[in-house]
Amino acid sequence: MLHTREYLSANERAVSQIVFISYSSKDRALVSRIANDLRAIGANVWWDKWEMKVGDSLNKKIQEGIGQAGWFCIALSKNSVTSPWVERELTSGMVRELEERRVFVLPLLVEDCEVPLFLRDKIYADFRHSYEQGFAELADRVAPRIDAKICEALLGEDATKIRIAILKAPEQNRSFYTQWLIEKLHSEVSTDRRAAITALHVLAFNNLVPHLLGLAKDSSASVRRQVAFYIGELRAAPGIASLQELAQDPSPDVRAAARDALRKLDR
Repeated sequence: MLHTREYLSANERAVSQIVFISYSSKDRALVSRIANDLRAIGANVWWDKWEMKVGDSLNKKIQEGIGQAGWFCIALSKNSVTSPWVERELTSGMVRELEERRVFVLPLLVEDCEVPLFLRDKIYADFRHSYEQGFAELADRVAPRIDAKICEALLGEDATKIRIAILKAPEQNRSFYTQWLIEKLHSEVSTDRRAAITALHVLAFNNLVPHLLGLAKDSSASVRRQVAFYIGELRAAPGIASLQELAQDPSPDVRAAARDALRKLDR
């Protein structure tokens, strides 16, 4: 039966290589999050949404992707294990693994399902109960320049813990965390967007204002409130027009934050 472990030995860690992701289109939302987060930490990701162009041969492009990949990730779910297309991709991946006599196929368990027989003795990244835990296990294998525990602290919205966490990162790797947080500003999860704003402010990211302005019309009221608050904290004059609009926001919390920020800019 499949089992997990938190860390992999140093001699098993990957060099910078293409990470191919096989999945069912019904699981696209979760796989999109995984692909974007991998790219944010410096992994070179092959995902069909980014690679396929109008007129491309689907089979040819996918076989090329698998052939060029350094890792083959398969998102295991009830949808994918019954998909003939995913089965063909997995067969190609397992053939490469057997031919090269090295670990190539990385199972990502995204929900309880009937795991293919020849994957059952493999360690997997477990996303079923915690996305963060599953991503930590995957990132440690394919892109170990970022520590998932540091990432978790950076998104905790606790200023003290954020400062402590970044100091734990090697100085030469800190830019990766900044880039990861910038990518989180575009996450599909509103709590991630809000937390990334806070972390970038705490870390004194000097180009935060343009990103705040870009998020001023965010679909989440909590994100818009956060935007208004930090425009005020930064005394960012370019944000006045956005604050004036937010002062008329449907959410009373956003309106209050925007008006408070405008008062700060008037001082």
